[in-house]
Amino acid sequence: MIAEAVSRLVEGYVSPRASARRVLDSDFGWDTIALLVILGYLISACFAIFVPIEQATTSLIAKHVWGVLNQVLGIALISALAWQLGRWSGGTSTFQQMALVLGWHQVVIAFLSPFLLGLVARMQSTVASIEEQAARGETPPVPDVGGGVVLGGMIAAGYALWLMASFIAEAHGFRSAMGVVGVMLGLPLAFAFLAAGLLGGAG
Repeated sequence: MIAEAVSRLVEGYVSPRASARRVLDSDFGWDTIALLVILGYLISACFAIFVPIEQATTSLIAKHVWGVLNQVLGIALISALAWQLGRWSGGTSTFQQMALVLGWHQVVIAFLSPFLLGLVARMQSTVASIEEQAARGETPPVPDVGGGVVLGGMIAAGYALWLMASFIAEAHGFRSAMGVVGVMLGLPLAFAFLAAGLLGGAG
């Protein structure tokens, strides 16, 4: 059973579209989707114990309840967006199928958490150092962002993005994941330019 689970996880990294297709063909329901999302959160939370990142000072139970709720809401919103945009582009996925593959995506990328959390911790440390020196009236030097940690985190983030695009492409029946990547990168930029234009016009 463990060997089978490891095999499915490895497939998610090396052959993401085949992995997504296997999950879709299993026809899991909403209960399995919820379990996948929660499992992805718990795996990431276990890795977070060993990475010193700055977090809100709340009780342990409240922190994780809030974390699970954020994860569920985040997956629901992303699934709705990916499903609807894909349908407008000729995709064939249902909302439930999209939520399923993105729930599985959360489990797969959870094991990249050490790299992603390391990137967050390094950036937090760098920003805190710059703010401290600025408060003392000193000119901060060029920050040492820790090349290996940052590089590893950026590679992990890029790979996680590629995996998500591949899962979405398979769910919608798109030929290539590159178009999905383009939309995922282009939408935030478009909204940023739109917001900047609106703010500039208001000013």
